[in-house]
Amino acid sequence: MNRRILLLFCLFAPTAHGQTGNRVFVGNFSTRVYAGHQSAADASIQVNSCIATVIAMGGGTCDATNLGGLQTISEQINVGNTSSVPVVLLMSPIANWGVKIKDGTSCAVMVYNNGSIVSSGTATGQEATISSFSNATNVRGLLCTNDSLGGASNTFKVEGIQFHNSNGGTMTDAAVVLRGCKDNSIFRNNLVVNPFGVGVHIGGTTAHAQCTVLTVEDTWVSGANGNRSNTTAQPVLIQGSAAAGAVSSIRWVSGSIVDPGGGQNSIVIDGGTNYYAENINFYGLHMEATVNAADGGTPVVRISHAGPVNWYGGGIFHTYENGAYCFRLENNANNFIASGVECGHTTMVQNATTGINYVNIGTGAIQYYTESVNNFFGALAVSETTTPFTAGAGLDACYGDSAEHALKCSYNNGPFQPVTLNVQNSALRQQQYIADQGSACDNDELVLGAGWGTSPTVMGVVGTGQTCEWTITAGGAGLGPNPTITDILTNPLPSASTVCDMRMVGGTGTATLIDQIALSATAPVFSFGGTPRAGSTYKVLRRCGP
Repeated sequence: MNRRILLLFCLFAPTAHGQTGNRVFVGNFSTRVYAGHQSAADASIQVNSCIATVIAMGGGTCDATNLGGLQTISEQINVGNTSSVPVVLLMSPIANWGVKIKDGTSCAVMVYNNGSIVSSGTATGQEATISSFSNATNVRGLLCTNDSLGGASNTFKVEGIQFHNSNGGTMTDAAVVLRGCKDNSIFRNNLVVNPFGVGVHIGGTTAHAQCTVLTVEDTWVSGANGNRSNTTAQPVLIQGSAAAGAVSSIRWVSGSIVDPGGGQNSIVIDGGTNYYAENINFYGLHMEATVNAADGGTPVVRISHAGPVNWYGGGIFHTYENGAYCFRLENNANNFIASGVECGHTTMVQNATTGINYVNIGTGAIQYYTESVNNFFGALAVSETTTPFTAGAGLDACYGDSAEHALKCSYNNGPFQPVTLNVQNSALRQQQYIADQGSACDNDELVLGAGWGTSPTVMGVVGTGQTCEWTITAGGAGLGPNPTITDILTNPLPSASTVCDMRMVGGTGTATLIDQIALSATAPVFSFGGTPRAGSTYKVLRRCGP
């Protein structure tokens, strides 16, 4: 029995090896090398030595949890290599690594394909921190992902880390630069703070920046003092281009994007000139605009040459205070959907591409918006508004007019007109139907034919649209039998086959029948059934349709 126990212990117990001052444990399932067990100038040199040992042993974990507290990064830390050896860098939740690099091209940490950097912290505010040491820090970014393999070629994980540039260092690209990503790369539970430029830059405009299948989850990106007259903080830039390739299948789940600088967007999604940003999706995201009232209405999210872009749930705040749109689409951005997004501004979506905006209907939320065809199943309720909008050339649009309590529609960017109700094979019942819509009738719309005498007049018009009334006064010489009355309608009828009725309802002339002799949607013609008498008045009423 004792021999069996000893044999099992030998098979499964980890073996310790000392290499270049690092403590190494090799087990059956992983390799763990401990950084910090050697004399070195700073944390970056110790961690790079640790990772080199991990790579030499075929991959594993560099455990830097004992490098807590304030440490220095004097050279770029490379998590992995171009051979895609899997490496995990494990940091302490109390680590605060200050970056002193000044060359403007290195990154504080570079994560290669199959590389991960993880903190053992449990929540925002309890993560490891990588920050600019002072305003003399000059790097490409505090964190970068390596794109040297070309295109979408880097699968990585970054979790539980704070990236701070509150000291005002120079980030020649962004605080966090995510490029070349592919195959479910993950950026999770992180905090990015950069008041002096871009916080998170996904993709880019140069070769190999392409980023495909990336999940950003429960991450907070802040411009920090963007609310205090700062004009440089731009939290998130998602960017594709012909040179770089597309950013696509990006999924941002929960978290916050807040405090852009004055005149800056919280998020910019830019597909270059030919839609190199596509299938970008956001779920349950908390966002804030700058509360600077002098900001001039800078939209919180700006989408250019991109689509599809889909936004589900979440809230966008401080848009009412500074008059900012929640979303602006420009430069032919298309295939945009927003659903269930809280937004306080009057115009929630400004679509400079189609002209179809989304107007606050009193709920404080974008219930559902798309600039393409909407398909509704079941009853459709249209809330009323006092703000008509432009439909856009080649497009049809409808809205509820709160002043006239009418559904109005525009066809092919034409004027908005009340909708004609077409009910077939069913009874239509109502206590009253009031014809008070459309343009008012006028005296000039009645054209009197020969037989009404010289210089007849039309006066005293009343009524709007369907039913109107006038007083005709016959002239002197030239009176004749059966003179005509042509009505040039101020409100065209929906059909040329619509029957109209005109009859005398008063006046000093003899009561006479009037008959419609020509049907028309724009100019029906009536015949007076007698000969007018000079100077006599004939009060007539005209009604069209039911």
